[in-house]
Amino acid sequence: MNRLYCVHPKDSYESVDIVSAKSNAEARYIASYSTQACCDESYIDIRAELIRPGDYYRFMNIRIDIIGEGFIKTDRKSGVLDWETEFIPLLKKAERANFVDESKEDLDDIITRLNTNVPADRTCSVCGCTPDHACPGGCYWVAEDLCSACAHECEEEDV
Repeated sequence: MNRLYCVHPKDSYESVDIVSAKSNAEARYIASYSTQACCDESYIDIRAELIRPGDYYRFMNIRIDIIGEGFIKTDRKSGVLDWETEFIPLLKKAERANFVDESKEDLDDIITRLNTNVPADRTCSVCGCTPDHACPGGCYWVAEDLCSACAHECEEEDV
C-alpha cells in the first residue's frame, strides 16, 4: 500500500506534483526524475510531504480541501499521478476532499470537463496548444478549437 505525497522544490510551493510512493525517500526519488515541478531540482532540493487532512491544493479554479482522517493510502503503483485523470477522481471516489469552485463556473461542469476524453489531435486555433501540451499554467477546452487561456484573453480584450 502506498501513500500520496505532495512534491515540490524546497523553496517553492508554486508548482507541485502528486506522487504515490511507499516512503518520503521514494517520493523524492520519483520526483527528481519524473515530475514537472521538480525536473530541474536535485534530490536534496526536493521536498515530499504526506497529503493529510487540513491540506489544500489548487488546480485551475478548483480549491481541493483534504478531509477525513489519516494519510491518504492507495493501491496505485509508485509514480506520478495525473491531476485530471487520477488525483481528483481518487479523492472523489474515496470522499477525501471538498471541492470548492473559485471561479464563476459551476464546479460540476469543471469536473465533467476534466473527466471527458478529449481527442488527442485537438488544437487551439489561437495559441496552438493541444491536450498533450497545454498553455503555461494550464488550460481546458471551452470550445472545439479554443482553450480557456485564450478565451480569457479574448474576454479581457473585449472589455
